[in-house]
Amino acid sequence: MKQIINFKKIGSTHEYLKKKARIFSDFTVVLADIQTAGRGQFERKWHSSDGGLYFSVILKPRNINLVDIPLLTYAMALSITSAVENLFGLKPSLKWPNDVMMKVRSSKSHLVSSCDPADIRAKYKKLAGILTESSLKKDSTEWIVISAGINVNNIIPASLRHLAVSISAALGKQCDKTLLLAKILKNFEKYYLSFARMRVGIVKEYTRKSMIVGKEIIFYCNDTQYHGKVAGFTLDGALKLSLKGNIKKTFYSGKVKL
Repeated sequence: MKQIINFKKIGSTHEYLKKKARIFSDFTVVLADIQTAGRGQFERKWHSSDGGLYFSVILKPRNINLVDIPLLTYAMALSITSAVENLFGLKPSLKWPNDVMMKVRSSKSHLVSSCDPADIRAKYKKLAGILTESSLKKDSTEWIVISAGINVNNIIPASLRHLAVSISAALGKQCDKTLLLAKILKNFEKYYLSFARMRVGIVKEYTRKSMIVGKEIIFYCNDTQYHGKVAGFTLDGALKLSLKGNIKKTFYSGKVKL
C-alpha cells in the first residue's frame, strides 16, 4: 500500500521529496494544503493557495530508463485529465510538455468542455501543471519525483485570471479533492506498473488530447525561435515540428506559444 504524507503547509512537496529521496519507498506521495514555494517548469513560481491540490510522487523504477522519463509526465497529465473527465464531466486538453489546459469562452462565461480548436472565441487557460525531475546513479535512474499542482477549489488571483482557471469555477461548486487525488493516483499507478507495454498507448492518447497537434506554433528553444506546425510526438516524448521547406525537427525541451 502506498504511503501518503499530508502537510497543512509546506514550502514545496517536490523539494521535500527530493531532499529526502533516499528514505522514502517507491510511490510515496507527499500532499499539502498550501505551498509557500511551489514551482513549475523553468523555475516559475506556482501559486499554491488553500483549496488547490498539490502533491508529489517519488518513483524508484527498475524498468524505466532516462529516455523514458518524459513519458511519465505524459502519464501524469493523462491521469489528471481522465480523473477530471470521469468525476466532473469536464474535458481538459494538453499543452506540451507539462500543462493541463481548459478552454474558456471568456472570464465571465462558462467553460467549453471540448478540445475542438475550431471555436476561435475560446481561450485556453491553465488548470494544472506538472514538474518531473530525476537523479541518476551510474547508468541507471536512482529516483524520479513527479509533482502536480491542480486548481480545484482555490480562488485564482485577479492578476492570474487571464491565464488560469479552476475546476470549481467550471462547475460552480466546490469539489472533493480527496476523491480527485485518489482517482489520479489510481490512474497513474496503472500506467506506472504497466509502463513497458503502455508506452505506445500513452503517446497515442496524449496526442489525441493535445491542443497543439496540427497547429501552427511559435517554439522557443535555446534562445532560438522557430515557426512551424506540430506533427506529433515521438515514442520518447519529444515534440515533432514541421518547418518551412519541408524541414523536420525534434525537440525535447522548449516553450510553445500558440
